[in-house]
Amino acid sequence: MTAPSGTAEPAGPQPSGGSIGRRVTLALVGVSVLTLLAVGTLFYGFLGSYVLRQKQEQMLAHTIEVANQVSVVWSQVQFRPVGARGVLQAFLQVDVQVLPQGAGITIFRGDSVLAASGPPRTQGELATQLLPEVNRLAEKAPAATTYRQQGDTRLIVAVAPADLGAEGTVLVVLTLPTSVAVSDRRGLLGVLLLSGVLGVGLAVLVGLGLGAWISRPLRRLSASARSMAAGTHAEPVAGEYPGEVYELAASLEHMRREVLRSEASLRGFVASAAHELRTPLTSIQGFSQALLDGTAATPDQRRRSAATIYRESGRLRRLVDSLLTLSRFDSREFTPNLGSVDAGRVVDEEAEALVEAGSADPGRIIVHHEGDTILVTDADMFRQVVGNLLRNAVQYGGRLGGRAPGRGCGQTRAHGLERRHPLDGGGSPPAVRTLLPGPFQPAYRGVRIGTVPGQGDLRGVGRLGGARARRSAHRLPGDHASAVGRRRRVTHEPRLVLMAGDDLVEVRLPGPVERVDPPPPLEPLSDFPAAVEASLSMPLGMPPLERLAGRGARVTVAFDDPCLPLPPPLFDPRRVVLERVVGRLRAAGVRDRELNLVCANGLHRQWTRRELLSLVGRRLADGVGDRLLCYDAEDPEGSVCLGRTPSGLLVEVSRHVAEADLVVYVGVPWTEMNGGHKSLSCGLSTYRSIVQHHAGAVQAASPLMDPECSRMHHQLWEIGRHIGARVPVFQVETVMNNRLWAGPWRLLDVHRAGLPWPLRPACRLPCRVRQRARRAMRGFYQAAGVWAGAVEPVHAAARERLRGARARVDEQADILVLGLPDQSPYAVHSDMNPVLAANLGLGYAFQFGRGRPLVRPGGWVVLVNPFRPGFHPRHHPSYKRFWDDVLPLTRDARQMEREHEPSFLADRALVDAYRFAYAYHPAHPFFAWYWMTRALQHVGTVVAAGAVEVEVVRRMGFEAAPDAATAVRMARESLGSDATVVVQTIPPAFTVDVAGSDGVKGCRAGSPGVS
Repeated sequence: MTAPSGTAEPAGPQPSGGSIGRRVTLALVGVSVLTLLAVGTLFYGFLGSYVLRQKQEQMLAHTIEVANQVSVVWSQVQFRPVGARGVLQAFLQVDVQVLPQGAGITIFRGDSVLAASGPPRTQGELATQLLPEVNRLAEKAPAATTYRQQGDTRLIVAVAPADLGAEGTVLVVLTLPTSVAVSDRRGLLGVLLLSGVLGVGLAVLVGLGLGAWISRPLRRLSASARSMAAGTHAEPVAGEYPGEVYELAASLEHMRREVLRSEASLRGFVASAAHELRTPLTSIQGFSQALLDGTAATPDQRRRSAATIYRESGRLRRLVDSLLTLSRFDSREFTPNLGSVDAGRVVDEEAEALVEAGSADPGRIIVHHEGDTILVTDADMFRQVVGNLLRNAVQYGGRLGGRAPGRGCGQTRAHGLERRHPLDGGGSPPAVRTLLPGPFQPAYRGVRIGTVPGQGDLRGVGRLGGARARRSAHRLPGDHASAVGRRRRVTHEPRLVLMAGDDLVEVRLPGPVERVDPPPPLEPLSDFPAAVEASLSMPLGMPPLERLAGRGARVTVAFDDPCLPLPPPLFDPRRVVLERVVGRLRAAGVRDRELNLVCANGLHRQWTRRELLSLVGRRLADGVGDRLLCYDAEDPEGSVCLGRTPSGLLVEVSRHVAEADLVVYVGVPWTEMNGGHKSLSCGLSTYRSIVQHHAGAVQAASPLMDPECSRMHHQLWEIGRHIGARVPVFQVETVMNNRLWAGPWRLLDVHRAGLPWPLRPACRLPCRVRQRARRAMRGFYQAAGVWAGAVEPVHAAARERLRGARARVDEQADILVLGLPDQSPYAVHSDMNPVLAANLGLGYAFQFGRGRPLVRPGGWVVLVNPFRPGFHPRHHPSYKRFWDDVLPLTRDARQMEREHEPSFLADRALVDAYRFAYAYHPAHPFFAWYWMTRALQHVGTVVAAGAVEVEVVRRMGFEAAPDAATAVRMARESLGSDATVVVQTIPPAFTVDVAGSDGVKGCRAGSPGVS
């Protein structure tokens, strides 16, 4: 494509810096040279210091030996003092011969030289210059040091005393120039230089080879690109490529296919446009010829010919306008003029226009509609689309009709046109579509051209009008792609990444597949500590803490246990909130001995002090000492009965709650099922109170993520209000966003089309290594809101904020695929087991669908997880017994409650393990199973894909498949080849609004305390 005249063509790529091989070679040579210089310099300097220290030690040893010899010689010489001096001088000359070259010996007696041998510096005035340093060293005698004599001369000086008997003590001094001492290392300089030359040469060879190896696949891609530029697109981009080069090759292959499609589309478009243009031109030419040669002789014939020419020229003008509009689309200059359009009125007017123009006989087009159907779209474009649809239907259609899909829709027919509209304000959205005969069907397809806000979309096809509609589909608002959350439809066999256990697995599911991804993270608070202070200063529905508690007040500060969020956050907001709350209570006069920090673990395991430090911080933990504790639901002295609610629910809570003057609860509602009155009703209540709303019958009727319709949440709310009527509860709730990955950890993001190559080797690491990595994993969540005050208004504000973290889908699927990581709330700092993996899929992930599950009744659920057997011996002894003694006998929740749960509660070993050994409560595995009751009653079949042992999943009543693709094929063989598939990609956890929900049986509108 050439640039328009008068417009400078933008500069293309320019070569710079030579080839990749040259750059790699120069980089390696530069690194080698710099490394050799740095290492050589450091080594050479270190070697000099080392040699000096060695020489100092050697000279000191020689000095001590000479001093001993001087003492012996002086004592044995008979001629004193003159004879002894001469003998001593001769003796020193002999000793100098065995010392290193340039060494000298001087013997000082007082300030004078008694004897000397060696270079001039050891004698006369030069020798006396050493006296200050010699006297200093003599204080530590024997000793050695390096000393600068004069100028640039540096000496190694070693001093040792010698006893001359009656003559007193003399100092024996040995000197050696440092230049002589380090001369030995000079021989290594040549070796270093030779090593450097060899290293640079090796770097050049490696660089050339590495550059050729790196650039080889790029040259292949370059050849493919040149062949494409030459117009050859038939040859695919084949071969194996590493990492980022593979991404480039895949992009190039995708571009090749798109170019082929574009060329084919362009050829079809040109043929279609030529055909459309030829028809009116032929008519104009024929009737013009009839006027010229007199064939149209009568006035009536001439009038009809002129009318036909006028009509066909108008048609030709419309076609040219359509071509210009397409050109504006291609240049991205088109902007739709959105407004409200009455669809029925437009259809009526276009039908009348066809009749008036003579294109259709009166009565041939029949339009029926009831009421008004208002669209938000471009009026002119919509009118053109409808006109094209009607003209095509009149020209090519027979007496066609069809039944509109969907339930609760009225339907009427036009000739070749069907229009649907709702009967009662519900049902399916209004739509317009063509019904083309067989020969035309391959050439045209329905496209979305606009939507009715809150109702649905409008579809249409036509010839040039249909092409314009396809272009405008991406410019008009209301498309499903702009809904809250991300939903992608993938055809063929898409590559999806699922987190299964401790692995990231890449699967290819037989398409088409709908993938539901989480919405973007909520906007975080810019200054979370300041937001906490503001919420505590201006609480909702209650006075500030300073007015609720004062001197002498007994205050219990409770907080959520570390089971949520998952994975544990790198920054936990509970620490900041707890520090601020305790600080305000202390400032209000609450004494430390009246203040208790209680972890609301309920029937979860108790947590070690080290684990609690991640929530409260070491400073606060050290301040409260042994008043930082976990709740023990089985301690007979630790709980108090508060009677029953109006409906008869038993209320038993921690004594720290019942006997407090004020309870402050600090929570992090991770999903809509958490927080509110559930915090106290579950976290600080006994088994007898919790079992009322955790029983199997209650769970079967309780959509967890939809509190308005949940029987369990109604009971929790009733119990919470009963507690609040006896002790004031000040609640602080912090909502965190779903920003799970950040920085290099974004490689772990499963919401992608393929597994990044750096993670492929990690997936082959041993299982224990991956488990340790999973335990060390942290989420980079950010606080998105914090509120304090009365329980109900605080939780209402938190739930309102959580609404922005929902995704949305239009309808239920036949098959739901869930990748399950080994990150259960009940396996934090622990190990997964098969029951917890099933609970994560059917108890939690299945119920992420609000209103209705993502899968239809009787559908299939595919759980992708290894379901590894094994139970943590310390944390899950009750789960092990549940697996061995209960599941082989029954999977029915009611039978479990009646026949097996009481025996677990009576087992003192299991109870003591909960109380004193950090184990989960004996009833907890039953509750985890009851949590799945609603899913097991809803779906038809559950398939475990990728389980390491088939018998493990069969014990739980599931089917087994080697992988997710096989499981989906199994489901389609049972449900039909057109069965729809939806994949919810987790983590992070997020809820999904499923459109068309009519609620759940037993749902009460306006549930107490739930907005």
